Amino acid sequence: MQQNVLEFTKKLIAIPSDVNDREACLQILETTQKELSGFSFTPFASNGVPSVLYTNTPSPTKKCKIIFYAHLDVVPGSKEQFIPVEKNGKLYGRGAYDMKAASAAIILLFKEIAHQLPYTLGLQLTTDEEVVGFNGVGYQLAQGVTAEFAIAGECGSSLRIVNQLRGLNVVKLQASGVEAHAGHSWHGENALLKIYEAIHNILQEYPTPATPSWQTTVSVANVATENQTHNIVPDNATALLDIRPIPEDKERILEKIQQLLPEGVTMEVIKTMPSLHTKETNEYLQKLKTTLEDITKQPATIAPSYAGSDIIFFSMNNINGIEFGPVGGGHHSKEEWVDIKGLQEYYQILKHFLLSIK
Repeated sequence: MQQNVLEFTKKLIAIPSDVNDREACLQILETTQKELSGFSFTPFASNGVPSVLYTNTPSPTKKCKIIFYAHLDVVPGSKEQFIPVEKNGKLYGRGAYDMKAASAAIILLFKEIAHQLPYTLGLQLTTDEEVVGFNGVGYQLAQGVTAEFAIAGECGSSLRIVNQLRGLNVVKLQASGVEAHAGHSWHGENALLKIYEAIHNILQEYPTPATPSWQTTVSVANVATENQTHNIVPDNATALLDIRPIPEDKERILEKIQQLLPEGVTMEVIKTMPSLHTKETNEYLQKLKTTLEDITKQPATIAPSYAGSDIIFFSMNNINGIEFGPVGGGHHSKEEWVDIKGLQEYYQILKHFLLSIK
């Protein structure tokens, strides 16, 4: 089975399913459809973005006990990155880790044992995770797809059970001032300086960690003004902030940011995504933990992850879920890889997990 997963991973990598290339994304869904011929499925499309839900039931259903989630889109890459390469026990290529190897394993596992299970298993395949999956998993869940537990084979976990993710708030700060000639700057109010004061206040409260740290962070993504000449005091300025709150801060983070703004600076919330917190005591998480330890003969690691993923959409719909993917690294880089030997272990862990559920 390891060789089957490896070869199917290569096949998926070779399809340049750039998230911005709708034709290639449709092609990769069609490829998986051929692999899963005979299974019930429900197709979805939102704003031109296709996705699909497979189930092990005689006819299509949206109600599952367990859902495997996999996205088949990738970030843009060069032509060479879509040619899979084996080297030193690793498989390199765009999407190898994020997340075509996990997708290949999940798809082939579904194909092998779905009909053996006494409960409804869902397999959710989407093509817009890299631009936040509102039209994929978000749309499916809004259309009534549901489950007791969801597993996303996301990169970043590397056989860790990721049960917590930080949330996301994208915030735009806007400052107004008084325009004046730069040679007579005392007649003006510099809007950029107000923005800088706001940023200073915020970063004093939420400094950038020097090392990986499970805490709320604020990243300044952009500072701008309409003024394009040196001899004018600008009367407008904006800043774009990426705020990642830990679950404990999610309820008060925006209020806290608002309190740190100086006079003349306002805040507009552009996007909000919740955090994820699935309790370690969750029945399905514990079953996966036990299975992981039985197969690897190592203690399972249950830990948070710093970036977000589409598993957040399940949290938004009160569905417990986790991230759990194979060993790899270098996602979104030219050296993206997945451990070849580890794919077999990943496959077996998920297989025994599914078979342990009644």
